[in-house]
Parts: sequence; C-alpha cells; structure tokens
Amino acid sequence: MTSLSLTELLDSECTVDLEHLTNLVQRGDLTHAPQHARPDAWKYLLGVSSKHKSRELSRNRHIHKYYAELSSRAATDAAQPHARPSYATHLKRAVRDYGAAHAPYHQPHAQQMLERLLRAYLHESGAPFQPGLVELAAPFCSVYAASEADAYHALAELMRHVEWGHSFAGLKAMSVMFMTLLRHVLPEVYVYFEHNGFACDGSPPWLNSWLQFLLARELPIESLLALWDCYFASLPFSESALATATAKATATLTTVPPGSLLVLHVFVCLAVLESCQEELLELDGEEALRFLQRMPRLDGRQLVAAARDIRVACAVGKGVW
Repeated sequence: MTSLSLTELLDSECTVDLEHLTNLVQRGDLTHAPQHARPDAWKYLLGVSSKHKSRELSRNRHIHKYYAELSSRAATDAAQPHARPSYATHLKRAVRDYGAAHAPYHQPHAQQMLERLLRAYLHESGAPFQPGLVELAAPFCSVYAASEADAYHALAELMRHVEWGHSFAGLKAMSVMFMTLLRHVLPEVYVYFEHNGFACDGSPPWLNSWLQFLLARELPIESLLALWDCYFASLPFSESALATATAKATATLTTVPPGSLLVLHVFVCLAVLESCQEELLELDGEEALRFLQRMPRLDGRQLVAAARDIRVACAVGKGVW
C-alpha cells in the first residue's frame, strides 16, 4: 500500500488505508491532486465515508436521505410566520453580506446553498448562530459544490471536533492558553499587543475569531484549504478516540482537551504570528488590527510544521498531539 499515489489510494477497490492517506495529505499531495481528490480525502479523514468500500453505496444513500429530510424540516421551520427560528433573519443577512464580498458567492444559487447548509446545521445542532459560521461553512460549499449533503456532513463532523471551543469555557481556556504561550514564545509581539490593547482582559474579538473559526475569516482560501488538509489529517480515526476527546470537552473542563484539533490550532495561531511578526511590528495599531483580520497568503503545511516545532520548544502539554 505504501507505494500507492493519492489517486490510486482513493480509488482502491476494497479498503482505503487511512494511515497512508494521512501521510500523503500531510505531505501536501492534495495541493496538486485531481479535482475530485480533496472532496474524497476529506470525507475519509472526517469520517463521513467508511474506509470499507463495500459500505460506500449504502452509506451514501443514507447520508443523502438524511440531509434531504433534515433540510426539508429546517426550511419548513424557517418559513413559519410566527415561529421562525431566531437565527433565520441573521443568517440570511450574513450570507448575503458574505456573498457581496466574495466573488464565488455573488451568484444566488451559491448563496442559497450556503444558507440551506447552515440552516440545516443550526436546526439539527441547536447551536446559536454566529456570523463566523458563514466563513467556516463556505469552504465546504466550495469543495462539495456538487453535493450539498456531503458538504453538510463534512461540516457537522468538523463541528464535533471543535464545538467545545465555541462554548464560554472552551473559548476562555483556549484564549488563556494562547496568551500564556504568546508571552513565552513571542514576547515582543505580546508587549506590542498589550501596548495597542490587542491583549486585553478576556478574549479580544480578533482572537475569538482566530480560535473559534479556524482562521476561515482571515486566511485566503488557498491557504485555508491547505491548512485544513493538515488539520483533517490530524484527527483521530476511530469513533472511540473521538468519543474520548469529546468526553473531555465538557462545560466544566478548564483546559483545552488533550489530543484535540483545538490544541493543534492554538499552536498554529502562534505560528501565524511568528511568520508575520516582522511585518506586524512595523504597523500602527489600526493597520495591525486590519492585518490580523485579513492575513496574507501563507503556506498551510509550513504553519503546521512550525506549530509542532513551537510545541516541542515550549515543552508543555506532554503527549498532547
């Protein structure tokens, strides 16, 4: 199996070797792979598709039927004149604003797909609407433009891994972890942030966005997709491993769940600042804030490699990932 290319691996007749797939994705093979490779690889890495090809047809039928029924229920609820979900108006406005600012979503059909996808997710999960969810979901609509059901299930699986970071306790713990590490790893940047009010008590808005939405609001799409390739290749393969990580992500937990994607993401955020610190420190306060909200193009694989180096150098959270 180890000599198979990414395309050959994904086209295997019996079983997809997830360990080999992970190695190829972390190596960056998705960047230059055929167009169908990323959608297929993400589904295997996120657990939407089974590694056993014999189960693929029945599983696909199930997830498409499930999404069709869910989407219909969500649309019916949203159309109720006196009992519309609280998020309905905010979601439509946020999608429209996103579409106006992003060329691929200028077309009504693209905005409608994005709105349906998020409406179904919010209906099923009961999660509160946050504008950043639009940017978080949009890459799935782009990658799975031909299959809305696949886009939904991929988004839902990702949210299972990061939902703790959207809780009050989770965001607070991630912010504390980030700021503590920032002071140690990049002291000049930390002092600069304090001087400009970017490291205020609690969690400043720019940092909330970075931590909760996996840099989907800040990075150009090419950089984001490459980064997420590495993120998804870092996820646990088994349901038992995911269940263990999820069990630790409770409302009473005061530290970031060991072994979770959220730990890796905190270190990646540090790697982003490390890669841009010279340019950042030359900017004044307002320019710096705009810079933090709209980052330049960065190499996702290099960010993950730098994040792992930072984690080793810090010698914290032994055995975290």
